[in-house]
Amino acid sequence: MRATAGMRIDVQSQYVESWVEYHRGVGSPKNARSLNREATEWFEKAWASVQGRVRIVPGKDALHAVNSLLQDEVGITLTTATITEAVTNRTASEELKSLVRTLDDFRSKD
Repeated sequence: MRATAGMRIDVQSQYVESWVEYHRGVGSPKNARSLNREATEWFEKAWASVQGRVRIVPGKDALHAVNSLLQDEVGITLTTATITEAVTNRTASEELKSLVRTLDDFRSKD
C-alpha cells in the first residue's frame, strides 16, 4: 500500500469528478455536495484495502509506483515485458484467457 499512498489525492479527484459527471448526465436530482459526499465515501471504502486500491488506481501508475519501490528498496526492475513473460497459461485467470482469445479471433478475421 506504500506504493500507492502518494496517488490518493489524484485518484480521489478523478473518481469524484467522474461520479458527479455521471450522475449529472443521467439526470440525478442530487446537489453537488451530496454527490461529492457519496463519491468520497465510496472512495474511502475502496482505498482502505489493497484489493480496493488495485481496482481503482490506474494500471500504468500502479506499475510505475511498484517498480520505483522495488528499484529503490531491492534493486529489481519490473517491466511490462517481464510481467507478460511471467504469466503462463496456468497462472492466467480465465477472464484474461477469454480476453486474449477474443482479441486473437478479432485479429484473425478478414
